[in-house]
Amino acid sequence: MFTMPPGMVLTSAVLCLCWAGVLSGYETFTQNGTKFEHLALHPDPEIGTVYIGATNYLFQLHLDLRLKTKVKTGPVEDSKECLPPITKTHCPQARMTNNHNKLLLVNPYSQELITCGSVYQGICNKSSLDSIEKVLFSTMRPVDTQYVAANDPNVTTVGLVVVSKDELPVLFVGRGYTSSHPPISTRNLVLEPIFSYEETAKLAVAG
Repeated sequence: MFTMPPGMVLTSAVLCLCWAGVLSGYETFTQNGTKFEHLALHPDPEIGTVYIGATNYLFQLHLDLRLKTKVKTGPVEDSKECLPPITKTHCPQARMTNNHNKLLLVNPYSQELITCGSVYQGICNKSSLDSIEKVLFSTMRPVDTQYVAANDPNVTTVGLVVVSKDELPVLFVGRGYTSSHPPISTRNLVLEPIFSYEETAKLAVAG
């Protein structure tokens, strides 16, 4: 389920915008062959850009839901058993794998879009709010603390961008257990290494 402003309805492959006072029809955006998973809005309502995280794609739409930019994010060679970068030499079991969008968040303090996928152990990127094709940061050779999202499409990941006591934007992340990585963490968005965690709250689950 998606939480969106009044007048907006999102289904698995159709996005509809119903303008107040207009009863004659809907503005729609559809895309075959994928599943819409997350939605985010530009922090300036006058700009009104809509961002969609989908399986194997990211979409950037105008205010009237016309497509502005589409970025393909998968499928890619990957395996849950291997750490990126993935090569056939050190990961012969890698197979073409769908990349599910696990996090799609606007960082209004730095005017950037944060996207995290299910492949490559859940690494994240930063893109420009003006154009998602402009990648501001990419976790190409991540260290162990830079794996953010759950690498399983059926395990939930949630996040929130806030300002820390040092007046720096940070990312709070909560995720289901899929590995030894912390289920709750605070991620750096400014300090190197980007997306690494510095504080962790661990949960003990009785079973």
